[in-house]
Amino acid sequence: MKKVLTILGVTFLAVSLFITGAFAQGGPPANRPRYNKTGTYNQVATQNNVTVVGTVKSVLSGGYTVTLSDGKTVKVGFGPYWYLEKIGLELKVGDSVTMTGVFVNDYFVPISVVKDGNTYTLRGSDGRPLWINSKGSQKNKKGRGPKRY
Repeated sequence: MKKVLTILGVTFLAVSLFITGAFAQGGPPANRPRYNKTGTYNQVATQNNVTVVGTVKSVLSGGYTVTLSDGKTVKVGFGPYWYLEKIGLELKVGDSVTMTGVFVNDYFVPISVVKDGNTYTLRGSDGRPLWINSKGSQKNKKGRGPKRY
């Protein structure tokens, strides 16, 4: 009986920790740009776009860091890895990119990217990411996170 109670107690504890951890995950940092009609991605459509040249420095769980030609390193949200795969944009550390977009908070939000002479469009003229459908959800959610190289 004591063994059964111990097993039940350990199982309850493990399930409790798992559930608590799942709810504690939360979302991305509060200052990370998000699309909504009046929010930060809308700034992509209303601000003057800039074109910057840089080199992919690292791959993060929520995007990439790119060192710009002026030496400044910025976080860049190119989009979900499955969308990048769908359009054929493969980014690795050391890749040279030319990006057109805007700076929002601590992020660079690209509208288009040129890599190896190919242009990849990531957002529409309204700033909406092309992987988001008209209802605001992702068109083709598969798996999690970018590939690690």
